[in-house]
Amino acid sequence: MLVLVLTSCTKDTITPIPDTQLEGLNGKVKSRVANSFVALLGAASKQITLYDEQGYKISEEVLLDETKTGEYSLLARMEYTSYQDSTRISKTYGADHKLYDVTTTKWLTRDEYMTTIDNEEEKGQIHKEVVKTDDKGRQSYKVVLREYIGKSQVDTISRNIFEYDEKGYKVLEKSSFMTESYGKIKVTNLTFDKYANVTRQKISSEDIDANYELEYTYEYYE
Repeated sequence: MLVLVLTSCTKDTITPIPDTQLEGLNGKVKSRVANSFVALLGAASKQITLYDEQGYKISEEVLLDETKTGEYSLLARMEYTSYQDSTRISKTYGADHKLYDVTTTKWLTRDEYMTTIDNEEEKGQIHKEVVKTDDKGRQSYKVVLREYIGKSQVDTISRNIFEYDEKGYKVLEKSSFMTESYGKIKVTNLTFDKYANVTRQKISSEDIDANYELEYTYEYYE
């Protein structure tokens, strides 16, 4: 009997929370396009994310309008595998289609996961992120660690805390680097679509250089 119990426990894998739930999205989102009208590397940006019917990411693309003419060029593309035993792999490719890094996401508990990034050009360091979720399955806390092998540079750590209003929309993000006090980034959700997903959002801060607007468009599974 004891052997049977132990066997059943080892097979009890953690079911990862879908990405759409982590991001606070409603409905069966098939794709989301986020347009930013501030300088990302000095240009307007567009991020296109595709999800499967269960809400997990399939791919993401980041594009830039460097010439400010409305013509976007690819900066990076991320491709995600399906979860296997609470773990998945994603690969990031540059505009030249060369592999830039490999990210492993592993769920540690039912409300916490860790990502480890293996960068092809940064073999002397280890990049880790630990993310915790709240009782609604949304991101609530993130710690980013950058550790250097051989201590050629000083290890760094940053922290982010996410807060939501009573309707479930993100309204505040607190960010801290090393021993600095937390800076606050205010999120104002301005317009919504028929599924109550945000279509226009304003980001503002007095502590951090973050003042811009975002527009979102969605496609849904039937």
